Amino acid sequence: MRWPNRLGIFEELFTSDLIVFSAIGIAAAVLLHRKNKKCRVWPALAAIILWLACEIGEQNLRSYMGEFLVLVIGCFALGYAVGWLITDVVYLLKKIGKREKE
Repeated sequence: MRWPNRLGIFEELFTSDLIVFSAIGIAAAVLLHRKNKKCRVWPALAAIILWLACEIGEQNLRSYMGEFLVLVIGCFALGYAVGWLITDVVYLLKKIGKREKE
């Protein structure tokens, strides 16, 4: 088993058309977070762990379809984590703003 010496999925995200899957992940995170407006970090942490697992999987897979699938899942997980954390910060700032007005 080889460990990644660089973040291949992160680099690939900005140099190819896979940013679409990251945008889908951001949209999914925002839509899911709007149902329950509590600030929680654990879904983003799970997505980051999935992304890191995909980074390791990309280094160890040798089939084109397997590598593509890992890239898609990794881009989605990275977008999901970013979207969730940004939405968490927005709801946290709104909550702080409501407390200051009271």
